[in-house]
Amino acid sequence: MKRVVIVLLCLSLVAGFVMAGGQQEKGEDTVVLLNIGMQSPYPPLYADNLEKNLNEAGIEMFMFDGKFDAQLQSSQMDDAIAMDPNAIVLFPVDSAAMHTAIKKAYDAGIPVIMGNGQPVEKSVEYTTLYFGPNNYEEGKVAGNVANEILGSDGGNAVIVEGATGQDASVKRTEGFEDAINSNIKVLAAQPADWVKDKAVRVMSDFLTSYGDDIDVIWSHSDDMGAGVGIALEEAGYEPGEIPSISLGGSKAGMESIQAGWITNLIIQSPIDETDQLAPYVIKVVEEGWEAGQQWDPYWNFMETPVVDVNSYEPYLPGF
Repeated sequence: MKRVVIVLLCLSLVAGFVMAGGQQEKGEDTVVLLNIGMQSPYPPLYADNLEKNLNEAGIEMFMFDGKFDAQLQSSQMDDAIAMDPNAIVLFPVDSAAMHTAIKKAYDAGIPVIMGNGQPVEKSVEYTTLYFGPNNYEEGKVAGNVANEILGSDGGNAVIVEGATGQDASVKRTEGFEDAINSNIKVLAAQPADWVKDKAVRVMSDFLTSYGDDIDVIWSHSDDMGAGVGIALEEAGYEPGEIPSISLGGSKAGMESIQAGWITNLIIQSPIDETDQLAPYVIKVVEEGWEAGQQWDPYWNFMETPVVDVNSYEPYLPGF
């Protein structure tokens, strides 16, 4: 009976925890990744490639799957702190909701590196650096592309967003709305949680509600952009008939831009992102940085070029 109780206790401690790189040993350099969620295409590639880079530098990586649940990810921070790693990389579900958890890691003396999702202002002093996309600027880029497409006469836009409350979703919408000219109206914005099938349903609902009044579409990822294309095709539209702006560089996105369903694509690859993030993490670990030390400059952004049907080929086959 005692053995059964012990086994159940151990299982409860590792629920939601994925170990990458083997069992931690005393004196071994380790990094914990608190990942946003393994249920959409980008985060698994982010985790795998970051692990590959760290392992090549002799650093073990352990990962927690946040499952797009801010409360769960906050509790996982407690588990990560208990492991006493050299550093924690946080790809946040909800940056604001993680403030208290970030402060706990800081108080424990563990450097927290923000990845992909920017921290809220009050959390910056408790973190080491940010590396990833500038989500607000990506939204502005999409808005300026919409301006070029629609011109001064303007028109109507719909937005297929990522996950409610997530930094990338909030800022990609804000940037778009701030950049579009005064004659472009956003008819609706709805989340599809970064999932293609949900994007099909969201776009189908937009077409039911607004139909031919839609002049341009902004979807926050190209997996969702591919779903938008499916909905347009099912509704009888031709490729490119309603211009569709998206972001990513996945195989699904590349297939959609080849077919004409995505007309403009902002390139953002999890492979490129983590290839560029890893040297920051390695330096923090190898030099024994402590909580309170900050990179100069703190904000470090990856490049995200824009391609269309005439310029996407260098990025084939996609990630």
